[in-house]
Amino acid sequence: MRNLIHNSLLLVGDEETKLYFKDYFRDIFLVKNNSEALSICKKKCFPVIFILNSIDIAKEIREYHKNAVIAVIVDKVDKESLLRGFFIHIIGYIERPFQKKKVEEMLFYIDREIEQLNPNIVWLKDNYSFDFNRKILYDNNHHEIKLTKKERQFLETLLQSKQQFVSNSTLEYTIWEEESLSKDCSGRLKALINSIRKKLPPKSIINEYSMGYKIMMN
Repeated sequence: MRNLIHNSLLLVGDEETKLYFKDYFRDIFLVKNNSEALSICKKKCFPVIFILNSIDIAKEIREYHKNAVIAVIVDKVDKESLLRGFFIHIIGYIERPFQKKKVEEMLFYIDREIEQLNPNIVWLKDNYSFDFNRKILYDNNHHEIKLTKKERQFLETLLQSKQQFVSNSTLEYTIWEEESLSKDCSGRLKALINSIRKKLPPKSIINEYSMGYKIMMN
């Protein structure tokens, strides 16, 4: 469930419920009731929202957030709720008391839904990732890897090429702009590549003579 950890959750519940889900999401915004959740949704967007026992509130939230992934925490799932939830695109129901296997099945579906809705996360080798929105590189434990401005420019250029080779001259111009036209930047490019290779899994960046460089993606 690698996509959840990049996203925040708006959760209706208590501290115990928040604690249950804390390892799955980047951060959790906890509210006490559905009315408070609806009020917040009128002002702020959340990619994932868990509400309590109410299709009606989910329907109202959907009016404000067309692409939010909404699940309902319930004490019992009934057929009427299943049918009504289908028409407003509820991803599913999480029954209490929580059963780890069933909860993780639902989180798996949510994770897949997020991946389809959010093209801004790019997955690299060994579950490293790059968030284009936040311009952040993460390791496989979702820890931020610090990048210099030029390392970030280099990485973004390779990622935008969609695993096609990018020539040395294109990389040099992208990073050093007009300076690359009047000065030899090949040595600086090699040093930059050596630096960023140390921050990525082995063999993440490959090169071919006369073709340039490309990055391997998962």
